[in-house]
Amino acid sequence: MRRRAGFTLMELLTVLAVLSVVSTIGISLFFRINDEWRGTTLRLDLNSIAGRAFDRMERDFGHLASAKLSGAVLAGEQRSQDIPLQPRGMGKERERAFQRTEDDRIILPIEQINAETQRMERLNVMYQIDRSGVAPALTRTLGASDQMPPAGAKETIAEGVLAMRIEYDAGAGWQPNWSQAALPETVRVSLIVMSPDRPWEQLARKQVFSIHVK
Repeated sequence: MRRRAGFTLMELLTVLAVLSVVSTIGISLFFRINDEWRGTTLRLDLNSIAGRAFDRMERDFGHLASAKLSGAVLAGEQRSQDIPLQPRGMGKERERAFQRTEDDRIILPIEQINAETQRMERLNVMYQIDRSGVAPALTRTLGASDQMPPAGAKETIAEGVLAMRIEYDAGAGWQPNWSQAALPETVRVSLIVMSPDRPWEQLARKQVFSIHVK
């Protein structure tokens, strides 16, 4: 008597079990690779945001006015602010939580050529975080040299800047504020940048700017 071709129930169950294990491993690996790729892309985007902010600052530091020749003063102010987090609790018992973060401000005296008159003019430029919108943003305000703080045109330099800390060094260590008549030797700016769509995703960057004008 010849044996009937086909698979037994036990063989089919074994194959299905193996396929199930392989599929589970494949799906888990796929999601892990996808998460890694998304995280890498997000970090690159946040790095790009911080890089644009530092590049714009570097151009202004390169146009600093001489403190000795013009009497220009660099003003750095250490500030902090409570920013709201996700509400806690349920219904009427929900409580608003806050986190205290750096909210420093710096005003730079710069010299640049006026495009219309082709003459050198001295201006004040201020960097600070604007928290009035949906997401915090680093802004640059340009105004006349006699305005402290400047009240001219404001432009957004980088979206999603959650915190900014600025420190100053004149050879005796880092200081959180600057109000001296002379310019510091170096300025260190630290930024925390967040993703507007995923605010829990954050990146910290810092850069040191050397002051060559005195």
